[in-house]
Amino acid sequence: MDKRKWYAVYVRSRNEKKVYANLLENNFESYLPLLKTLKQWKDRKKLVDIPLFNSYVFVYVDLLEQCKVRQVQGIVNFVCFEGKPTLIPDDQIKSLKLLLQSTEKFEMGYERIEPGDEVEVNKGALKGFRGTLTEYKGKKKVLLRIDVLNQYLMVEIQHSFLKKLNLN
Repeated sequence: MDKRKWYAVYVRSRNEKKVYANLLENNFESYLPLLKTLKQWKDRKKLVDIPLFNSYVFVYVDLLEQCKVRQVQGIVNFVCFEGKPTLIPDDQIKSLKLLLQSTEKFEMGYERIEPGDEVEVNKGALKGFRGTLTEYKGKKKVLLRIDVLNQYLMVEIQHSFLKKLNLN
């Protein structure tokens, strides 16, 4: 049985891509969510990949591998709660990957939001995406929380594409 789980590691500022490469080089399964953004310089515009979460990279490791991960150059520490690395649920990583592969519009947020109805997208490009239904600026959006980082993403989606999950 695989005892590996997803965790977030805090990395030195602006070192996300370098740390991600170092993790892969050391055979650690990891994930760095990147967002294509148009950057403007004085003389040109260019599409560049920027980290979705500044100073964070996700790793899929077991307890024994955590010590080795801490030794990877550029890593400051695991994101911890009460002194222990905090687990990130598989479905949050899966939903994040699904979102970034889609063409859906989303907004980044950093404040704590009270949970509403838990939903799953059952149609369209985000089929299988799970999150919380919320209303923001008069529009229905699905919220994907990355609780450990205290951050969230809001995706605008048609209400008819959603089904309520019964989590009793």
